[in-house]
Order: sequence, then C-alpha cells, then structure tokens
Amino acid sequence: ILTTRSQLRLSEEKSAMPVIERPDPSILLSAQDDDAQKTGVAVISGSIVGGTILLVTLLTGFENILPDGWFAAWRDYTWGVPMGLIFSAAGVSHFALTEVY
Repeated sequence: ILTTRSQLRLSEEKSAMPVIERPDPSILLSAQDDDAQKTGVAVISGSIVGGTILLVTLLTGFENILPDGWFAAWRDYTWGVPMGLIFSAAGVSHFALTEVY
C-alpha cells in the first residue's frame, strides 16, 4: 500500500492523541430507572433555576451599589469579549478535536 506524506502525517498526529478512557455507561442518568431519571431531571432543572435566581439577585445588588450607569458600562464593555472568546474557543475545539466530542 502506498501512502502519501500527508496521509502519513495525519496518521502520526492521530497516534499522538492521548487515549481518553470512557466512563462506564451505567452511571449515566439515562441508564437509571424512570424514578431516578425524573428525580435527576428535577434536581438539574431546580439547580439551574436556583443558580439563575441567585446570580440575578447578586448582580442586581451589585448594580444597586454602584453609581448610575457604571454597571451598564461594565456589562456592555466587559461581558461581550470574554463570552465571544469562550464560544469561539468551544466552536474551534469542537471541529478541531472531533474525537473528543
């Protein structure tokens, strides 16, 4: 079998990737009985709602402490760039590390 340099380089790069051990599927929520799944979904949903309420409360308190306009300026100029970088990095890694996803 003849291989090109690019094929050889790709096979070398793939072999350099670390082997990721997969967890036992029996620990997944979807592998549990119906009652455990219902409880798990309720706990996850409640945690998301509770965390959202807590974060909104903290940010509202922070906004009330600062002088007028400061919170809005801080939010408008500092939240966009980090969030954009995080989502860009996630998108790039999703396509660059296809074996991990």
